[in-house]
Amino acid sequence: MENGIPRSITDLGIFLLSLPRRRFLPEHFGARAETERGEAAVANLILVVGGSRSGKSEYARRLAESLAGPRLFLATSAPLDEEMRERIAAHRSVRSASLWDTAEVYEDILPFLKKAGRKYSVVLVDCLTLWLSTLMRNEFERGGELTEKEMSARCSDLALFCRQEFGSVLFVSNEVGMGIVPENAVARRFRDLAGRCNQVMAAFADEVFLLTCGLPIRVKGGDSGTPGNGNFTDNSAR
Repeated sequence: MENGIPRSITDLGIFLLSLPRRRFLPEHFGARAETERGEAAVANLILVVGGSRSGKSEYARRLAESLAGPRLFLATSAPLDEEMRERIAAHRSVRSASLWDTAEVYEDILPFLKKAGRKYSVVLVDCLTLWLSTLMRNEFERGGELTEKEMSARCSDLALFCRQEFGSVLFVSNEVGMGIVPENAVARRFRDLAGRCNQVMAAFADEVFLLTCGLPIRVKGGDSGTPGNGNFTDNSAR
């Protein structure tokens, strides 16, 4: 640790574990540090991460459906080609319309959530990685480039807003940094921004689950009695 900044994986783990939950927000990750003053109850934020076909979407959906109240499924995947349309259809097929209101938002999701108000007790955002793709595309079309600092700020704004407006918010995100180094600069930028996004959201989250081989591993928060410890075998849509 140097000047309060983590310089290694060990330092980072120690730093995250030392953060007081709910009282102070992690300014080291670009967050706007604030202290709660007890004006209102804060949301429970849950992050579910995993690789492709790891089971993350199914797990997040089932966890959300175990929570009471009106639910919003916020889908960020734009149907840009046939493969993506098939993936979207597979996700829709396992999501009961009687249990969910669905919004497909292909631009920045924070303005939409602000318009949604406090109608929903449970919100599931699937996924942050495609939200990142939209942000990168928008910046590219404007002739700019999305930086890690800007991504940290956007993630902080999203987490801070959701914490005050909803009962439980679940975020699904991809773990893309455990493979080989991408060969082109855009892919490397995407990998780095996705990693930064996951770090910031995990720092804000009350609970974090890592999905691998269809099985959940609790990374942060909770206890053995919470609903986040169940298994499942349906592999139809991830």
